Amino acid sequence: MSAAEPRLRASSRITGALWGAIVAATGGITIAVYSGANIDLELLVIVALAAVGAWLLLSALAAGFSRRKSLKVTATDEDEDETVDDYV
Repeated sequence: MSAAEPRLRASSRITGALWGAIVAATGGITIAVYSGANIDLELLVIVALAAVGAWLLLSALAAGFSRRKSLKVTATDEDEDETVDDYV
């Protein structure tokens, strides 16, 4: 990654990881079913919904913290500009 490329936000990285986990879980379940394993689909759906819900909550928290951090940095930068103007 070069210095000119902006870094992805935390929410974007978490969303990408969520999609990766969903694809990996789907592949694992498909392999298990074709191998002859008995899987309780109702329980599987309940667990999957709980996991996705928890992951979405974590991504929302990460986005909130990221947004709060960027607001603090912006406010700090503006304060520094005013103090430089006052002394000039």
